[in-house]
Amino acid sequence: MQQALTILTSSYNLSKPDSKFNIGSDNSAKGIELLTANEIDIAASSRKMTSAEISRFYLKRGMYPLEYIVSKSEIILAGHPNLEFDSISINQLVRGFSCSARRGRAGEIPYGHFYSQDPKSGTTKIFSDFLRLTKLCSGTKPVKDNTAMRENLLTDSLAVGYISVHFADSLKQIKIIGENDQSNPALLKRYLYLYIPENANKNVTDFLNYCLSEKAQQLLSDNGYIPVWLSNEQ
Repeated sequence: MQQALTILTSSYNLSKPDSKFNIGSDNSAKGIELLTANEIDIAASSRKMTSAEISRFYLKRGMYPLEYIVSKSEIILAGHPNLEFDSISINQLVRGFSCSARRGRAGEIPYGHFYSQDPKSGTTKIFSDFLRLTKLCSGTKPVKDNTAMRENLLTDSLAVGYISVHFADSLKQIKIIGENDQSNPALLKRYLYLYIPENANKNVTDFLNYCLSEKAQQLLSDNGYIPVWLSNEQ
C-alpha cells in the first residue's frame, strides 16, 4: 500500500507542487481514526472501512466517507529462499493459522514456522478471509507490516508467511493448493482504498481524480500494480 501511494503522491507533486493535503498511510485503522477525527484529509487503507468505523465517522462528522479504489496488487504466501517445500494445502494453512488447531511448540508445526502480520492490517484481513478464519493465531508474535515480514522470512530458514508481492524479492513463493473458490487467486487481491469526507476540498478531489486517471494508472502498471480498470472486483 505504501509503495503505491508513494508512486502516486510523488508523481502528482511533480505537476502540482503547491497542492497541500495530509494523508494517513502508516496503518489502515489509524488512518481511518485520524480521518474521523478530522486530523487528516485522506485516509489510505488496504481494507474497506467496517460498518462500525463508518458509523463512528458519521456520528463524529455528520456525513459519510467517500471510498475510492486506486490500485490493486497481490498477496502471496512466501518463505525463506532455502525452504524445502514449494506448495502447501489450504488444510495445512488452516492448521498453521487457526487458533483452535495450534499444536506443538508456539509458532512451529512440522512443515514450517508460520508468521502473521498486525491483526488490524488490511493484509491480515484479506488472508484470514481467504482461510475463512475470524482470527489468525500463528503462534509467533505478529509482525508490524510487510517490511518486518520480509525480514523474518529472510532470517528464519523455516519461515512461512503472507506478504505483498512487492516485498517478495529473493523470497520463495509457495503455491497454495485448495479446492473450489479457496484456490481462486482473486481472493488474494490487495486494494489501496482512499477515503475522504463528503466535503473534501479541491486539493483533495483533484488528487483523487489524478489517482484514477489513465496516466496515474499506467504509472502504477509500469511498477507492477494492476490498473483498477481491468476488472470490477471489489
